[in-house]
Amino acid sequence: MLWLPDPVVSAGGVIYGTGVELRGLSPEAALAEVRGIGATVTRILRAGGSPHAAAKALARERLTAA
Repeated sequence: MLWLPDPVVSAGGVIYGTGVELRGLSPEAALAEVRGIGATVTRILRAGGSPHAAAKALARERLTAA
């Protein structure tokens, strides 16, 4: 069974909604950002170990860079 943290698999709605409604993106541009979730999922799964730990590490990395 494959499991990923809910914030990862539910991110599409948040990315799309905030992209269109708050950031003024076109629906097409927002959808292009949503498609980037696939690369994030791949990165988490390739990290090995727990998907939860890998997702938390990635979140920390992105927050530090922001």
